[in-house]
Amino acid sequence: MISSLKKTVYQLIIFLIFHSTHFVSAQSGNLIFEGFYEGMTKEQVLTEYENNYLKYSNVFFTGGIDWEIALNGFSYNEYNLLYGIDLIPITKRNNESSYDFTKNCLNAAKDFINSQGFQIFYKPDHWNDPSKFNSFWGLIMINKEKSLAAHFFPSKLNVLIKGQPGDQAHLRFISYEPFINEFENLKLYYDY
Repeated sequence: MISSLKKTVYQLIIFLIFHSTHFVSAQSGNLIFEGFYEGMTKEQVLTEYENNYLKYSNVFFTGGIDWEIALNGFSYNEYNLLYGIDLIPITKRNNESSYDFTKNCLNAAKDFINSQGFQIFYKPDHWNDPSKFNSFWGLIMINKEKSLAAHFFPSKLNVLIKGQPGDQAHLRFISYEPFINEFENLKLYYDY
């Protein structure tokens, strides 16, 4: 009976150590965006998103463009831990074409991120031109601390806008270490 009690106490201690370490590491990882940190579990991400939905569904950068976290905008590693977030602009009714709106969104976001002290790490041709962009990587900027990467790129939508295939701007924030690993592992997609 005493050995069974000791075994239960040891299991409880291991359980508490594991879960407290796991919780601390999720909150002490690199800040990716606002309340999202590298290493958060899907449950933690969902809780943060639901508790602050209004904040994440209308993010203002600059140039009068509002952004939001994309519907499936969370990137997880093989352990289902967060390492990246994809933001897309909120499409407003305006006189701009989808092409012009996308290009303006990418340029405005780049200017804002540049003003935050990020430096260019990689810049392919046509990173902000939806009609000519044919790279695996878009513009990539890194913060001074080398803890966060910002990845800008356009994509095609599966819908027509004003009779033309639609375009979409993306601003993806990625924790630096997973980004560098991804970048190094995919060198054959570089645009040299």
